[in-house]
Amino acid sequence: LPLHQGQLANDGSIFHAKEGVVEDRHGDRLGFSGSVNETPNGGTTNYETFDVFCNWKGEERRVDAKERHFLRLWQNEDPGVRTFSLPEAFRQQLAIYAPAEGALPRRLKPYLKDLPAPEPEPVVEVVPDIDERRRIVWSYVLQAAASDLPGAERVGEGTSAVTPWPHQQRAFQRLWQQWPPRLLIADEVGLGKTVQAGLLLRQAWLSGRARRMLVMAPASVLKQWQRELREKFGLDWPIYSGKSLDWQPTRFRPAGLSRTVDRSSWTAEPFVLVSSHLMRRRDRHRDLLEAEPYDLVVLDEAHHARTRRENNSSGGERLRPNTLMQLMQQLRQRTNGLLLLTATPMQVSELEVWDLLALLGMPPEWTEDAFENFFEWVEKENPDESTLAYLAGLWRSSVSAFGEAPGNAMPEDLRRSPLRKRKALRALNDTDPLSRRNLSVEIRQASLALAKRWTPVQGLISRHSRNLLRAYKQQGSMDLAIGTRHVDDRFLESTPDERALYDAVEDFISTQYAQASGQKKSAVGFVMTIYRRRLASSVAALVSTLEKRLAGQQQQLEEDAAAAEDDDISGEQTFDLEGMQSAFQEASLQGELDAIGVLLDQARPLVGHDSKGAEFLKAIAELQAQGYKQVIVFSQYTDTVDALKELLIGAGRTSLMAFTGRGGEILQRGGVWKALNREATKRGFKEGKAEIRLCTDAAAEGLNFQFCGALINYDMPWNPMRVEQRIGRIDRIGQTHEQMQIVNLHLDGTVEADVYRALKGRIAMFEQVVGKLQPILAKASSSISQATLVSRDQREKARASAVAAVEQEPEIKGLDLDDVLQDLDAISDVVNSLQPSPLTLADLEAILRQPALLPPGCGARPIGACDFAWTQPGLDKEMRVTCNARYYEDNSDSCELWVPGSPLFPLEQVVELRSADLHVSGSIFRQALTGETKI
Repeated sequence: LPLHQGQLANDGSIFHAKEGVVEDRHGDRLGFSGSVNETPNGGTTNYETFDVFCNWKGEERRVDAKERHFLRLWQNEDPGVRTFSLPEAFRQQLAIYAPAEGALPRRLKPYLKDLPAPEPEPVVEVVPDIDERRRIVWSYVLQAAASDLPGAERVGEGTSAVTPWPHQQRAFQRLWQQWPPRLLIADEVGLGKTVQAGLLLRQAWLSGRARRMLVMAPASVLKQWQRELREKFGLDWPIYSGKSLDWQPTRFRPAGLSRTVDRSSWTAEPFVLVSSHLMRRRDRHRDLLEAEPYDLVVLDEAHHARTRRENNSSGGERLRPNTLMQLMQQLRQRTNGLLLLTATPMQVSELEVWDLLALLGMPPEWTEDAFENFFEWVEKENPDESTLAYLAGLWRSSVSAFGEAPGNAMPEDLRRSPLRKRKALRALNDTDPLSRRNLSVEIRQASLALAKRWTPVQGLISRHSRNLLRAYKQQGSMDLAIGTRHVDDRFLESTPDERALYDAVEDFISTQYAQASGQKKSAVGFVMTIYRRRLASSVAALVSTLEKRLAGQQQQLEEDAAAAEDDDISGEQTFDLEGMQSAFQEASLQGELDAIGVLLDQARPLVGHDSKGAEFLKAIAELQAQGYKQVIVFSQYTDTVDALKELLIGAGRTSLMAFTGRGGEILQRGGVWKALNREATKRGFKEGKAEIRLCTDAAAEGLNFQFCGALINYDMPWNPMRVEQRIGRIDRIGQTHEQMQIVNLHLDGTVEADVYRALKGRIAMFEQVVGKLQPILAKASSSISQATLVSRDQREKARASAVAAVEQEPEIKGLDLDDVLQDLDAISDVVNSLQPSPLTLADLEAILRQPALLPPGCGARPIGACDFAWTQPGLDKEMRVTCNARYYEDNSDSCELWVPGSPLFPLEQVVELRSADLHVSGSIFRQALTGETKI
């Protein structure tokens, strides 16, 4: 290597010795050093020495010395030697010594002179047979994902519209390499769990590993799942609504596609999405449990599957799994693979984690009691011999179930001290209890630290947090941007008129609830909380709801269904649109309409003149003065968004966009709102065509705005996790602002404001990703709900109780997953070792550019640089398609991604063209694309 003068102790010297230490799984070691010259001169004239020492022969001290010396060399700590990593050496100089391409190394040439001459290069000829070319091309396209080609496991990624981040690629590789996968992905909000799941679903379908797959998700995010699978992964899968299979509307089928099915036949659909809230009904369990088994089931928001533990009269414990957990405990036996997704758990009770991991398949030794005992006892400073033996037995069962602990499972101090590591391993692996009797305190603690790092938690959970990704960035393993949050909670004093309206609405709610009969009480209580939720959002939202109720209309209930569903942290209730409509009908009470008329008279004058509206305009001005050119505003309800549109226009702010359940809109000159599709709305805001974007929760699902650094929560949902999901729309990898500004508006003197103030004082709410104190959050939601139904004389007491419940709810003294799942291995090592996909979007575009290769009746002609006009039998007119991921991201509402799985990809015709027994290499495929093949 070209070294600067003075870099080595002796510039003319070389390092000729061979040194190393070999260790097996049982801790036996062999150390060697010396120089062996294997040339003819070395064997006949030189004097060579080579020393070998083995610890099992009583030479442990000498092996230790060899190991210490080796580590000094390896870590570049020997003053007489410079150590370089091999990749660095190659980059600098070594590559120049390689022989020319196709030539033999110089020393080999004399020995190979008698070998026969190599065969001449194949002659390249143009093959005119288009049928043969077509057969080669389509055989390769359909077989690539299931082939043994290098990188075949990445065909799903290579033919999708996503470019995964390194942590997503690594998570996918982990899932794919342990097929059938059984894993809980517990990444923080905004780090792309659905991307990891989507990569798996696409690759499993393309490769043929999975022929039946089911995705279960809460109803509020089901359409988001459907949209992301189609737009990012080319998977056109239907949602089962309870009565029909519904495919997403597209450019070529604007009305969508729907097929009525009965309860015994919908499960015959091989790939389908369904509401977990629908399937957790007991009468629906049979749909899945009596269906043909699945190859893969994905459960989103898996923390909704819970088990309550209660003491029974005899002093024992009674387990009460909720209906979703009951379903999953049986469904796990009816699927090969099971993928659980959740963004909630970060610090949770041991048993809550055990419940989910038991669905995935725990080693039999890790019973519920063993799991709880392990994580309690492993924290002891110096456990007795029996406890240490118990923990060591659980460690060995983890090794048996999940394999040897990987390098990143080793605590840092053990990585630096091979001797301590070896002794700690021996203490855990040895089944003889006497072997641990004379362990020092230091080695006991090292053994405990190691045992804690390789359990079913590591074997069955994948988790990435923002702090972990920041550590990767500092380490140089990932090049990414992650912003920090500044949260500004504004508690606003209500006017006398606002306070009077709140009192009147709460009196109305408590009176109606108290008058309800036993059968109707639940339905009435549910309806009354809707009124209270809408009032907390805005006076305009309340007025709209009351007016529709007075007119006898079934109001727009989808937003209310989403709010009720997301507020149910316990997972005990079931909500759906049909059930809510029934509840509204059941809740009709004598005198209700008269009372509603009185409330409307009191509320209408306040629309557009409330305290939050004035503070909202002030917050907009302050954020823009701080340099935030664009602001996103969230509300639960379309009615509130409509009121804010009018408020902003009245204040002279006309650079506006809105996105609600009605779709997208942009304000044009003259005060006219122009309708926009989803992609035009997203693209327009990114291009700066509006300074302020107003959104409802459900409409914004799946839209990411990491280019925007400011967000206002105009209303605060009863479930704090819903606020976290809003913030997650901007707090994503790639956030362009170093600090994000979050403004939360609260109306003081309400139970919501009281509870959120208590949360802020206790856990610095929303400063970092929520999730660590799950019981406190659950208590917040239930406390607000309960306080809305009490009578006036009990109201102050109920508010105080709600605050006390949040302040006094104990934190979980359980698992901190970020502590247990520490992982600072260089993630780039994993990603850089991956082979590229043998089939890419560029290959598919090359096919489009050669219409002769397309199936009969199909055609494509270029329109622009990236898009094509596509036709196929059955299409009334040409449709626009593309194989360019960036172009598709900006135009997904007006064109289709042309990949296997897309409804415009001619899969059935292509299957008829391929030869199942023809195995095609990548080079032959690309030659067939150009009309050349080697013969």
